[in-house]
Amino acid sequence: MRIGKWVVLLACCSSIVWSVEPGEQIEYRKSVMKTLDEGVVAYQTALKLGAPQSEISRHLKSLALTSGQIKKAFEPRVEGGYAKPDVWKKWSDFSKRADAQSARLMQLSELAASGPLSGGNDPKTALGCSGCHDAFRQSSAKTASSATKAAQTADSIEYRQQLMRVIDAQTSAIGQILSGTIPEDNFASHLEVVSLTASLASGAFDRGAPGGEALPKVWQEKARFLRTMQDFSENAIKASRTARQDGKDAAAVMVIDALPCRQCHDVYRRK
Repeated sequence: MRIGKWVVLLACCSSIVWSVEPGEQIEYRKSVMKTLDEGVVAYQTALKLGAPQSEISRHLKSLALTSGQIKKAFEPRVEGGYAKPDVWKKWSDFSKRADAQSARLMQLSELAASGPLSGGNDPKTALGCSGCHDAFRQSSAKTASSATKAAQTADSIEYRQQLMRVIDAQTSAIGQILSGTIPEDNFASHLEVVSLTASLASGAFDRGAPGGEALPKVWQEKARFLRTMQDFSENAIKASRTARQDGKDAAAVMVIDALPCRQCHDVYRRK
């Protein structure tokens, strides 16, 4: 996150003229796709851990919102990163896939709120990651399969870390928007994904399993920590609603209070 730039930007947000550098656009795309990748892994791990159905529903909604960020992330034709040129040569196909994935995941989120998904409602068919990657993504030996990773690390500590990586990727994207290097189209959506993921993380920490990067203080001050996470989630969704209703500039002044990552890390996370 580019927290250091945000305070300065709050005073001059309305005067920004968008001129996105190619490198910034590629980094923004990577943040969106990292959110999706880590979100899929976290969803798979939540299933293995037997997470409550309400959490499964929130996972699917977060994935739906992230899928909805894809078009604006790729729309500017900035070749590079892992994207094949076919993304823009076959834009109609690419964008339809993103829209369909987002819509289907949102539908599954609503269904999951009522009970376990089964049969034709398997989210794997909605995600379709491998088919899209085969068509539009360069192969990379450095990138591990999400499904393999989930199978190898399906435990509570890794689940929390997956959720925190989702938050990190989305706040990086928010930082780019607030610094003026990326247009604001997905601003409210990013904040909503942060809110949903923070609420999921709160439940994950509430179930215990000390370890990982979390200090023992998390459980020594459990009530205070969970209240902090709940405030985090509530403030992020308030900022998201403000952004949708009144625009980015109105919500920008809320963001520093809504995303107190550094303050929380200083107290509860290993250096």
